[in-house]
Amino acid sequence: MKTAVIQQPPVFLDLERSMARAVELVAEAARQGAKLVVFPEA
Repeated sequence: MKTAVIQQPPVFLDLERSMARAVELVAEAARQGAKLVVFPEA
């Protein structure tokens, strides 16, 4: 199983843009074949 670890900061004081960024990052990891995606700082 392919796993992705994402270490990207949130958008400072902007929940909506932070969530959009997280969704984009998870989608990119999935396109590259990841079946499990983790954000270790979360």
